Amino acid sequence: MEIRPNGPSFSLDCTRFFEDVKEEIQREEKCHPEGRINRKHPLQWILNSTSAGYLSPTVIKGFLSCPANYVYEKTVPYNPSSAASVGTSFHKIMEEFYSLEPEERDESHLELLRDEVIKENGEEAERPLIQEDLDGYFAAKDYLTDAPMDHKALICDTEKFFRVYLNPLGASFAKPAYCLLDRLDYREDGNLYIIDYKTSATAGNPTETSLGINGYLPQLIFYKWAVEQKLGREVEAAMICAPTADEEHKYSKVDVNSLEAQRQVIEQVREFEREAEKAHETNLFHGCDRPYCQTCRKIQEKLRNHDPVLPVEIKFNAEEYWTQETASL
Repeated sequence: MEIRPNGPSFSLDCTRFFEDVKEEIQREEKCHPEGRINRKHPLQWILNSTSAGYLSPTVIKGFLSCPANYVYEKTVPYNPSSAASVGTSFHKIMEEFYSLEPEERDESHLELLRDEVIKENGEEAERPLIQEDLDGYFAAKDYLTDAPMDHKALICDTEKFFRVYLNPLGASFAKPAYCLLDRLDYREDGNLYIIDYKTSATAGNPTETSLGINGYLPQLIFYKWAVEQKLGREVEAAMICAPTADEEHKYSKVDVNSLEAQRQVIEQVREFEREAEKAHETNLFHGCDRPYCQTCRKIQEKLRNHDPVLPVEIKFNAEEYWTQETASL
């Protein structure tokens, strides 16, 4: 990976890096002639996520914020923070809880699921934070009736994945969209509601900014488009669920039906399509001038000192990443 000056900023030339990744994949495939690595293999994931071959709200936000950071962060070891680990465990517990039969959705089964997930993820130290989120979640009232939420009667999908070609407001995107919803509620009023969890990683009450176009709104608009395109039904509302917020803000409505906001998100997608395709064709990922971008500050320092960007050696041989199926995202 090389640094190229680019006016006041810089670009990461990833040509050699991507060649090394492809060579390592080929080397592993020769060692395993019975199959191909699947999309979860770290090397294949690097290629897929920088291919500009699909749309997702997190990819679009990450790339447009800083293309250089977007690719650079994929080359360093992932060490999740405590808050991120708590969020992952909370999502898993909720997925398992709503997979139970309605009559089994009680406190005893919840405690069993909690303990299993904590043990599986080795997160005994995070138990108090996980419990705080669970307590706050089950204390939240029904966002429709303001009565206690009846979790046994709630009909919902959890960790619902959609792969769909979107055409919102008459626009048409050439690449498929990938969306993973935390919870999709099918309520007794006959409507669909999108619920997105924000756990202790974002402790406190959601703010006007966090619920707007510079916060969670683009992500939830994407989810709205995917649900409506795939199911052929309109989404009544989308909610941010913040378990540790105060009672009034545990469920906060996000204005996904705003036409102006949807047009802004369409423009973001168009910009991503142009810039990501350009980066994919040239292997150049530009830095940003944002003062809070730690990656760009780090790379700028390396540029001044004529140091290599990342002396990385990539070696992954985990059998779990192998499959007989074609590797594709």
